[in-house]
Amino acid sequence: MVKPSTSKKNKKLRGPGGATKITEKNIEFIEKDTMQKVNRALSALETAIAKWDAAKDKPQDLVPKFKKYKRYHDALAQWEKKMLKNPGRGMDFYARVERLGEFANICYAHQ
Repeated sequence: MVKPSTSKKNKKLRGPGGATKITEKNIEFIEKDTMQKVNRALSALETAIAKWDAAKDKPQDLVPKFKKYKRYHDALAQWEKKMLKNPGRGMDFYARVERLGEFANICYAHQ
């Protein structure tokens, strides 16, 4: 999801909750922005998971949290791979929106 802008022009593009509406004009930007966010999230998750795996003492109360991080990482990595294998250009607009919806579902499922 794209961070809402404060300009008056972009207020027209916002939907419920202040999120930017996806249109045929801005879908490429939204896809690229989403991919950047996924890359940053994967990097942060990989760093945290690597430190966890390398730690000798692992507090038992954090074990479920890191299992959740690993599942989230795997889901994001799978989604990213799908995006990279089949870039949006040439795809139907609604199929591209559906792929972005899959990303949103991953985020909601791993909150």
